[in-house]
Amino acid sequence: MEMKIKFFIIGTLFLLLACSFFTATISAAERHGANVSFAKEPTYELVNRLTKNNKVIGWVFHINVYLQNTGDRRSEELIVNLSDEEGFSLMKQVILEPDENKTVTFTWSTISSKDQQLTIKYFPADLDTIWNKYNSGITTLNVIVEGKDSIPATGIPGFEIPLLMLTLIFIVLYQKKKKTL
Repeated sequence: MEMKIKFFIIGTLFLLLACSFFTATISAAERHGANVSFAKEPTYELVNRLTKNNKVIGWVFHINVYLQNTGDRRSEELIVNLSDEEGFSLMKQVILEPDENKTVTFTWSTISSKDQQLTIKYFPADLDTIWNKYNSGITTLNVIVEGKDSIPATGIPGFEIPLLMLTLIFIVLYQKKKKTL
């Protein structure tokens, strides 16, 4: 019986030491390496209006993505990808040195007059590399497209809620009248 207790205690101590060793090794690996992240929110700037017959038919924007490497090693090659709701995608490859901030600028154009939500991601260029919080990230950018005044409205602004309330009142009154009959 005492032999089993000794084996249990030795096994438990070995397991605790192994866990401590692996935890320390992983922590050291996380501290020493590239640590890429968004330095700040992406920004956009209107640089051109596309016109045809003196009418604006599209817009051209510069989209700025700000990345930083707060790690102590050079990052691997990363792909910065910008995509819109319709699946149009632009990509650029970057490498960041330790403590480097880099601005990646895309020239993006649209003919849609509605506001656009762009998805911006970065990830390893090498497909065999595992994505993690140190080498990949994602964010969105809402681009407000001008010229919406020329688009006819599809509803009467401000009247939707009273109309909805009136409809609900009629439904409730109808249900009560139906129960009394």
